[in-house]
Amino acid sequence: MTTVGTWTLLIEPNGYLGVTEEQALPAPAGASWVSPFDGDDPETDLSSTAAFALAAHLTGVAVTPALFQGTTFTCATVKIR
Repeated sequence: MTTVGTWTLLIEPNGYLGVTEEQALPAPAGASWVSPFDGDDPETDLSSTAAFALAAHLTGVAVTPALFQGTTFTCATVKIR
């Protein structure tokens, strides 16, 4: 997890705990949630180039190799409830 501009970027490389607002912890009022996965069917992977392009359009944050290489992330392990 890291801050990019006014957004918090969360990368979950193995799982689907944060793919929808309902599955994640409550966010502050007015918060927006963007995920390249279908919350109704997390097996439906929408993480294609087009899905990430849409996320970049909505947020102004492009997830690129340079972003990963030049950013410090806070890492954690999350227990499934």
